[in-house]
Formats: sequence, C-alpha cells, structure tokens
Amino acid sequence: MKTLLEKVDDAFQVWGRAAPPMRADEDNPKYIRRIARIAQKKNYLAYNAKTKKVYFDRLAPDALPIFTAMLLDEIKQSVTRSDTVPEGTERQIFTRDDQTGMSTRSFVRPNGRCFTDEFTQPCRRVLSFSTPNGPMDASGRYLRGSSAMGDGGYAKRAMAGMW
Repeated sequence: MKTLLEKVDDAFQVWGRAAPPMRADEDNPKYIRRIARIAQKKNYLAYNAKTKKVYFDRLAPDALPIFTAMLLDEIKQSVTRSDTVPEGTERQIFTRDDQTGMSTRSFVRPNGRCFTDEFTQPCRRVLSFSTPNGPMDASGRYLRGSSAMGDGGYAKRAMAGMW
C-alpha cells in the first residue's frame, strides 16, 4: 500500500517534478491542503477540473480522502491538456510502456498547435504571372484583354475561324 507522500509524488512525477516535501509541523490533512493550494495556483489543474475551485481548507476531515484521490487523478490527467501550457512554451511528456519498457516523448503546446506550424512560411497568393505575351492569372487565362495573339486576340481568332 502506497503512502500519501508516494501517491502525491507519483502525481507530480508525470509533470517531471518531485512533490513538495512534507514539513516537520504538518500532518497528512495539512499537507494535502497545501498540495491542493499549489496545484490550483500553479496551473497543475485544467480549467474545468472538478477540484479546481474546491476550497480544501474548509473540507471536513471525512471528505478529504475522497477529494484527495480526485485531486491526484486530475493532476495526472491535466498534464496532457493544452490549456495548462503557458502561451509561447511547450511541455515535454515522457511516458514509459510497462510491457516493453520503451520510453516515449511527446509534446503539448497551447491551443493544440502542431510543432510543424513553425517550419512553414506564410502562404502567398499568386495573382498573376508576367509572360512575354502579357499578364496571365494563376489558372492560365490572360488578363486585361490580352492573349497569346496580342491585343484584340479575340477578334483575330473569330475572323480566322479559330473558335
């Protein structure tokens, strides 16, 4: 059976951090209340987590173990949420497969953006090309009444029977 310190340390280990140590003057209820304040203040919980707005200092001692289990589960789950990542940063998450022992590294960014967005240039819209016969749009049509036969090409083609 795991102790409270081991359970809290497991929850914070997912974030790549060690749990804050228990102070000499703290017992288990005071310690879990301090952990809850840290988790709520330092963005370890998602914005819609059930325990985000629970005031642990006013909880009855009977209800504290139930809310402690909920808090630790939500701390573990919110590491992969993009709303817990500060803007302009990314979070690296290491996971280890129990069967194979292989470790996997994944990244979480704010707003669920992909890292390949930074490698692309802003899109440029091509309006026309300059050709020896005059400007041509992106679909291959000549612009401003010009054509491959020069200005007034429509009339010349009509008279030559090219239509």
